[in-house]
Amino acid sequence: PVSPNWRVRHRPKKFMVAEEPQIDVKSALESPEVPPKSADGGNQEEFEQYWAANNAPLRLEGGWLERKAHPQLKIERYWFNEKSGQTVFVRPDAAEVDGPAVVPEFEDLRGEGPAWSMSIMDLKKALANEEEKKLGLSYRELARRAVFTYEEFVPRVLSWHDYQHLTFWFFGGMDRPGKVKSQGGKGGFSNTGNEDLFAPAEFFREAATLIRERIGRMHPICLTYFVWTFVRAGVVEQKMLAAVGDHCCRGIVPMMDRCSLGTMLWNYGKLKVSHEQFFEVSAVELSRPNRVRSLAPRNFQNVSLAYNWRKHFDEKMYISLLQGMRLNMDGHRPVGPKCDKNHLFPYYCKDGSEVLADSFRISSLEVILRALRQTSISGPEMEACIASMVSYTCRSIVESPQMMRDPGDVAKFAIEVLLTMSEMPEMRPALSLLFGPGRDRLDLPKLLRESARDKSLCGKLENAIRSAGVEVDRGDKAGGREGGR
Repeated sequence: PVSPNWRVRHRPKKFMVAEEPQIDVKSALESPEVPPKSADGGNQEEFEQYWAANNAPLRLEGGWLERKAHPQLKIERYWFNEKSGQTVFVRPDAAEVDGPAVVPEFEDLRGEGPAWSMSIMDLKKALANEEEKKLGLSYRELARRAVFTYEEFVPRVLSWHDYQHLTFWFFGGMDRPGKVKSQGGKGGFSNTGNEDLFAPAEFFREAATLIRERIGRMHPICLTYFVWTFVRAGVVEQKMLAAVGDHCCRGIVPMMDRCSLGTMLWNYGKLKVSHEQFFEVSAVELSRPNRVRSLAPRNFQNVSLAYNWRKHFDEKMYISLLQGMRLNMDGHRPVGPKCDKNHLFPYYCKDGSEVLADSFRISSLEVILRALRQTSISGPEMEACIASMVSYTCRSIVESPQMMRDPGDVAKFAIEVLLTMSEMPEMRPALSLLFGPGRDRLDLPKLLRESARDKSLCGKLENAIRSAGVEVDRGDKAGGREGGR
């Protein structure tokens, strides 16, 4: 049974309800049943096996298909039952059936005309400069070219480094006369949208129809990036999103790399589109120790935001996420901008580029804690995670370069801790120990002094202190670490 020490004040409606035993991610990772930690996020040999196995999965009696999880998960074998929808990581007691699974045939999208003869970069420039009519480019053919391009691409991971060369309908980072240059053009995965950075909605409507009709043809990592462009462009296509979610629930989720899974969940949350089954299937995957060990800080943030936005609760997943974040934060020393590859594997693009994972920022801990607070998560696991967040924040104050910091970041994070105490008083005894002078504590008098010039921030901090019932010695002039900058 679920441990009584785990408490949630408000449980949103769940797609499935199943009691699971309490878990310990760190101990589970030492089990011989869990594959060894990936050192590189997947080598070429593993990716070759991954692509081949999932392009033509083996069939077993009883409707089972054998697939391989993403190389970040050491290409674990798993089995999906087409009849029941069940996914298992222990081979079913069923014999192999001759021949691979039947792969549906789709129309060849290739066509003629400027949409096909022009290069990706030329198409990007034409759309960015609104020259479609002048060049004879129809949105229908552009959509066919876009879907064809993504269907033909064989991905390793969800990376802007790869997709910038394919996505001609996104103009991030380009210099355009009379237009504001995107600040998120290089990194790509900004949480804010700007319709001026994308092709018109008519292009997306044409593409949505093709994606829905050809679901299963495009690799799920490519599918994630394509859907992300819909989100950033502010285009909601309900039928397409329903089809994509249904497809992901057909044993596809373990095939996704850490960024595509987190981003696909974020896509639905940001668009305020519900797909309870996809969120529940993903929660089961995110509860697996091998998966949660692979997550980078940005993945934890996207998942926390998505489940809070959709008000979807899964107890085992939240336990795994809280423990996973602690393992990442506690092991990241010193607090630099990137995670050391020995601590968390990087990813490698198809061109061979190595990309180290971004580390947690104090501002990202504020965002994650707000999402957890709004989901009303409480209990010992939550208390332990917040303690790790506070310790990480205090180390970041001393160790992190200025580029990792935001004005008032420590004060804003402290406000979230205080609001958590206020809204969930059962955690007040444990969280109150995180305030005061000294190591791994938030010095509230110092934060009040340093935020005094920002009247709005200082007022919010004062209100949060009163709401949490924390006593502050206003006469304390002790030094201590530097607070928000």
